[in-house]
Amino acid sequence: MNRILNLPIVLVMLLTIGLLGVNARAGEVTQWQAGIEQGRIRLEARYTEDHENGLVDQFLEVRLDNVALNTEFFVSINGRRIGRFTTDGNGSGRFHLEVLDVEADENGRPIGPRINTGDEITVSRGRHALTAIFVPA
Repeated sequence: MNRILNLPIVLVMLLTIGLLGVNARAGEVTQWQAGIEQGRIRLEARYTEDHENGLVDQFLEVRLDNVALNTEFFVSINGRRIGRFTTDGNGSGRFHLEVLDVEADENGRPIGPRINTGDEITVSRGRHALTAIFVPA
């Protein structure tokens, strides 16, 4: 009887520990990725957290290929615009954002804005948009 009663407690504990998030340690690199293809158009994004000495360096790389030449696009995370870029003469564009030396929380994640599993990245121009969901890499 005790074994049956304790099993749900153990399961709840294991699930809770798993859902607490990333427990990053110094020297570790944690990454999330997002991507979508629509016809020939391709959107790829990678978010990286580099942990060192209780601080976190954050990097976001976005790549858009096979779109209109020399055209401005906007980058948004969860509906909030964070930047823009212009494609080159081949219809490719890149966006890079980095935030260095951010204080980490008790799980090793940066305090303040950060990417989480399930967050949406959208690259848009006018009424046209591509959206992808971040997942652990």
